[in-house]
Amino acid sequence: MDSDYISRLINRFKKDLPPNYDLSFQGFKHAMNKIIEDAAKQLSPHAVKRIGMKPSTFYECLTKVGMIEKPDVNGFVKTTDNWKTYQIYVNLGLMMFFHKIIKIFASRVGVMSNNGGIEKNPEIPFDETVACAKKILVAFWNNTLYTTTGFNLMQLSDFQIEFVGTTLNYAEKFVVAHEFGHVIINTASTKPTEIAFIEDALKKILYDKMKLNNLDNLVSVWVQEIASDIIGLELCLECGEDDWDRVGIYSAVQFFFIAQNMLETFYEKTFNSPRSTGSHPPCKLRLEFIRLIVNRDNPTSVSQIGNALEEISNRILESI
Repeated sequence: MDSDYISRLINRFKKDLPPNYDLSFQGFKHAMNKIIEDAAKQLSPHAVKRIGMKPSTFYECLTKVGMIEKPDVNGFVKTTDNWKTYQIYVNLGLMMFFHKIIKIFASRVGVMSNNGGIEKNPEIPFDETVACAKKILVAFWNNTLYTTTGFNLMQLSDFQIEFVGTTLNYAEKFVVAHEFGHVIINTASTKPTEIAFIEDALKKILYDKMKLNNLDNLVSVWVQEIASDIIGLELCLECGEDDWDRVGIYSAVQFFFIAQNMLETFYEKTFNSPRSTGSHPPCKLRLEFIRLIVNRDNPTSVSQIGNALEEISNRILESI
């Protein structure tokens, strides 16, 4: 991990660091905006290939990539001229949530030995992890996430901090890559092959497995979201340099949906009511499709970190 990324990692954890690391909120937002812009630059050449467009034309059409100060966990691509031009935005609330919740997961990560076993268990007690997780989840639904602190970064071990930085790096890239997925679906000269595969699989899940009917309109909307997930994953993988990158990307994308599923599950548990996801499929369903790709293209060992993260999530939710 390069030193520039580490410096930005410190910047975005400014609310959780000791006073001598304190930065202005504007400085924090600037660092986050830069991370989003850099992710778009890395992903753009791969998106251009998928669209079949000249790079110069693509960059003329993509008129903006940036951060907006909204509290909800979301990102979106916007066009006002039928995809002649488009802009990609990421909500600050989405990034803030992931930066706080990743430390919850990291607090349960031990140091691995060379033979794959646990060399050192986490120093933070599980009860403290649960209490901190509940505080962050409550803060999100109470719209106080910006001012609610979680674990201090300095409470984590060097190994855990490395895990935080690596996972966030790939998760942030996936946020932008998902929005590029929408661009590709709406501007590519040929229909992405992912669409047909997802449509057939989604109908089977909703009609056969979940026994739901009359969902044609919902399916068409959900297909685009899930297709954007798959295309976004593929774009991120194309940015990877080796097998370790691939494992990290697969794990971070699974974390992306596992963490959001924590929000949805906590809401349902707290308010005893299912939360409407609107145009977006439930995160659990989106994770299921990501795992279809992971399990189809890789040995089962590639899913180990993602499975471990889901187990951590389930243990925390059961204890809240």
